[in-house]
Amino acid sequence: MFKKSIIAAAIVSVGFVAQATAATLNGTFTIDIYQGTGLNSAQSSALKSNLGGSNSTLLDTITYTGDLDFSTNNGTATTIESWLNTGGGTYTLNNPIGGLTLSEPSISNGTARTTWFDIFGVFASGFDSMISHDDGISVFDDGVEIAEKSAPTTVVDTAALGFNGGEWNLLYAATNSDPSVLKVTGDSLPSTVPLPAGLPLLLAGLGTFAWMRRRKAA
Repeated sequence: MFKKSIIAAAIVSVGFVAQATAATLNGTFTIDIYQGTGLNSAQSSALKSNLGGSNSTLLDTITYTGDLDFSTNNGTATTIESWLNTGGGTYTLNNPIGGLTLSEPSISNGTARTTWFDIFGVFASGFDSMISHDDGISVFDDGVEIAEKSAPTTVVDTAALGFNGGEWNLLYAATNSDPSVLKVTGDSLPSTVPLPAGLPLLLAGLGTFAWMRRRKAA
């Protein structure tokens, strides 16, 4: 999973679009879209362990350019495509993925439909962010988790502090019907990572991650 996402992240560059008081995360991202049905609350949470395997299937991998600012409140009428469209960005989905229902109840009795959006981008420098979301999120810095609120039931704000540059990764789970909200903002304005200039930064991050894994194994 991490190897695949690193390769995908190598083709992206990301930045912030300034607003009056904060900035909305904006740029070109790689997004892996997963979906599962007949799931309970634990199986629908924003955890990497719920991606693939028996819980979910990888539907598509897309390149999305625009704001990370999505919100719908249409009950079970919301589709994957209509949710992505609220961000105002550009992307291409393989048919018939876009027409699939985004989420359905009920996590309480194990019949929920859940869609995960695993979002990757590369930054030249670090920043702190605030994520508004109704369902679960997890945030990673070069594969190391820095924030998690995997299964809220109402819209909440979760701070993701201490990202220091390299691969930024956010996993969002849309489940149990609408509302479906995801918005990422921050006050810092890191530089985007143009490629191929961004490749040394990405390779450095990979080396650090590999060293951490070897140290843990030892």
